Formats: sequence, structure tokens, C-alpha cells
Amino acid sequence: MYRKAINKFVFAVVTVLSLALLILSSKNIVYAPTAASNDTITIFVNVSAKTMVDINPDSLSWYDVVPGEEFGSNYEANNYENIWIENIGSVNITKVWFNNTFPSSRPFATGDPKAYDPANFIVIANNSASNAPDSKFMYINRVEYEEDDPLYIKVPNTNLGAVGVIFGRVRNGTQEYFFEYVSNYVGTNCSDGNLYINITSPKTKSQTGDVDLTNNLYTTFVPVTINTGGGVLDGQQYDVGAIDFGGGEKYCVFIPVNCPSTGARVYLVRWNADFLASSGLPSSCSDLAPGYINGAEYIYPGGFYKAWVKIRVPYGTAQGDLSTGTVTVFVSSA
Repeated sequence: MYRKAINKFVFAVVTVLSLALLILSSKNIVYAPTAASNDTITIFVNVSAKTMVDINPDSLSWYDVVPGEEFGSNYEANNYENIWIENIGSVNITKVWFNNTFPSSRPFATGDPKAYDPANFIVIANNSASNAPDSKFMYINRVEYEEDDPLYIKVPNTNLGAVGVIFGRVRNGTQEYFFEYVSNYVGTNCSDGNLYINITSPKTKSQTGDVDLTNNLYTTFVPVTINTGGGVLDGQQYDVGAIDFGGGEKYCVFIPVNCPSTGARVYLVRWNADFLASSGLPSSCSDLAPGYINGAEYIYPGGFYKAWVKIRVPYGTAQGDLSTGTVTVFVSSA
């Protein structure tokens, strides 16, 4: 009797232990081994210098715009209002500037939408962190072409077909400013000239504006040789002066000295350092140089800078899909 009780007790204990082991194994409980010793590994990494940048978005598209207006993110296909410049390299980016394409000749009065380059309509404002631009929206390197008829405008020199005489207009969104440039070497080149323009009474959709340029004060241009390369022909000479439309919108204006008798090109430059980094710029352009949008602000590795972007569609832009233009972002760690 006593032996049977012991056997039953042993059987019960074995049964309980078996159930306990079954439960533990069903829960996959694993006990870590107890460390008997340890040691450490030292990690060392050296990163080489590499300048790299990532630009987003990779395209901007505005739809259903009309001539004579400025358009922002509300009309952009993806509602973008910024160009994001991200430093994905290993060194500080110290300089950021732009270059935009432009039509090869005056597109107006051609009736062909493909003759226009929308990159020539882009305006940029600088800013890095807050929710509003720091500057007025301004062109990168807007190109205007001379026109072959003074229309109803009274000009200082009526010989528009001569080398060194350029009549045209700055088509600045809702406003247009007629101008005439007259070189001191009319008939030879575009060097050492005067620019006549009225910046206080522009032409609008409802107002004729100033029609007499002969009584306006002029800006004297001086020749400068551009040697920075990049977006301009290295070593080309330009006649240079400034236009100030007020309210912070100011441009350094470049006219190739070797200008043709027709179809002469005029650059209005604000965010293109290939033009503005030249040491020979006149004092009237000194506050715009050297044309870097980030000013003295660095973009550290892993950081970003955002430029605000809009588009100004000039009066007289033909209906339809315009040719594709490009804006190039340049960065430097020098």
C-alpha cells in the first residue's frame, strides 16, 4: 500500500513536469547564455570630399495660363512653389546659382507657340527656411530681343537698322517697359552706350504708358569682359549697366558688344553668377554681384535650400504648348 502511494506521487510529479515542459516549448521561450567574457571593436570611417546635389522637382508645368499675368503654385500641375536644393554630398555647398534657356530669336508676332521658351519666363525669389520669400521674384537671365519698328514710341535714334541701336521692350508680366539702347559707336558695335527707359510709366493692358523716351534720363553702359564661363561664352565682351524697377526688382543688363544689325539680344540678369561674378562690373550692379541666390548661407551636408518659383507670361504669347525650356541649378563648394 505504501509503495503504491509512492508510485502515484512520482507519476503525478512526472506528469506535472511534462506539462510544464510542453507549455514552455509551445511558447518558444529561449534562455540566453550567460556571458563569460566580452570585448569591444573600434569603428573608424573616413569620408572623402564630394560635392553632390539633388534638385527637386525635376519638372514644373503650368496649365491654362493667360498672357500678361504672374502664376504661382495654384496653376502648377503639382502645386509646387519651390525648387528644393538638397546637399547629398559630404562638403558644404557655399554657392548656388541658376541658368535658364531662352528662344533663339524673338518669338513674338510669329504665331508659333513653339517659338517661345517658358524657361525665359521663370522668376525666382530666395529663401531657405521661413514660409515667405526673402526677396522679390526676379528673372534668372531673362533675354529680350530688339524690335524693328518703334511703333508709337518717340525714340532718341530712329535708325533702328544700324548696328549699335537697339529698340525693344521688357515684358515683365502685367507691365511692359519700352527702351532704346544707343551705342557711342553706332554702325560699328554696341560698346559704350546709353540705355533710355522709363521705369515709372509702363505700358499695361489699360494704359499706354510713357511714349517719349527722348526726355528720360539714361543709364550709361560700360564694356566688361566675362571670363567665368558656364552659361555664357567665355571671354565674350558685354556692355553692362543696371535697370531698377523699384521695390527691390533690379537687374544688371548685358548687351553683347559684338551685336548684329537686327535681332540683337539683351540679358536681364539677377540669379546667374556666370554673368555677375565678373570683377569688372560697374558700380550700378555691385549690389547684385556675384549672383548667388543663397548669399552667405551655406548648405551643410544633409541640409537643403529652397528657392521660390513663379512664372510671368508676357502679353502676346501664342496659344498652345510652348517648347520645353530648362532651368539649370549650379552649386559649388569652393
